[in-house]
Amino acid sequence: KEALKATLKQEFVVILMDAHMPEMDGFEVARLLRQRDKTRYTPIIFLSALYKDELDVRQGYALGAIDY
Repeated sequence: KEALKATLKQEFVVILMDAHMPEMDGFEVARLLRQRDKTRYTPIIFLSALYKDELDVRQGYALGAIDY
């Protein structure tokens, strides 16, 4: 949530984000980022140490991720 708030205050050239986080998963965060003009086109790269499920990969790309 802290990092999401940071996107309101400053611009980022790329966002590296875990797909599976405890409070809010990366897909939910990506949806929020894509709704804002300021972060709509900021590249997102999803990372995951747990697993790489095909559904997760598709969902990540559907939300505008440039890599998973």
